[in-house]
Amino acid sequence: MDDNTFKVEKDVTRTIESQLWLSNEFPLKFKQFMEVLDTLAISGQASMQKIHEFLQNECLQEVANRVGFPVKIQIPVGMSVKALCTFGKFEFLEPDDKEAFIKEIFSVPDYCKMVSRKEGMKTMTSKKKRLAVANLAT
Repeated sequence: MDDNTFKVEKDVTRTIESQLWLSNEFPLKFKQFMEVLDTLAISGQASMQKIHEFLQNECLQEVANRVGFPVKIQIPVGMSVKALCTFGKFEFLEPDDKEAFIKEIFSVPDYCKMVSRKEGMKTMTSKKKRLAVANLAT
């Protein structure tokens, strides 16, 4: 190593604050919810994967299985973005025709159209959003 060069090392410790609300009177079991979340996390969406990773914690799963279902979860997804999942009024439905019910619930209205995330957020065309993104990156 040259006498004029030096190496600087820096240890960074980051604390992540998450919150979890549990209910012991919820009709869905935590294990059933995790099966649905496993499927959603496959999509590759970063926020879903972070929620999935957070809920995979062994200590958290032990408490949730013993105490109750997580009705509200708040975790950080990015530097200034938090994901908040809330289960409010939940009830199991037993429709007469399950297939028709599922198609109706998950149908996209005709007035909706598919656009790219960039276009949908209009980050590049909005000066305020560009500045906000630039400030997050620095």
